[in-house]
Amino acid sequence: MSPCFVYLSEKSTQVFAALGVGFVCIVIGLPLWWKTTEVYRVPLPYQEISTLTRAQVIIGIIINTALC
Repeated sequence: MSPCFVYLSEKSTQVFAALGVGFVCIVIGLPLWWKTTEVYRVPLPYQEISTLTRAQVIIGIIINTALC
């Protein structure tokens, strides 16, 4: 083999390797990233939330005093 042919073969191998890595990243990595970073949306309980406006809140506080 001539050195020129070996260089071209090596260069084409590098190009195919780079294209393969890019292909795998786009075909597997992008959908995987999209699915794993999506936000899970839970339906809100609107009925229970609306009852909170009519709820009476009582907060008890214990106060200790010390006289000198």
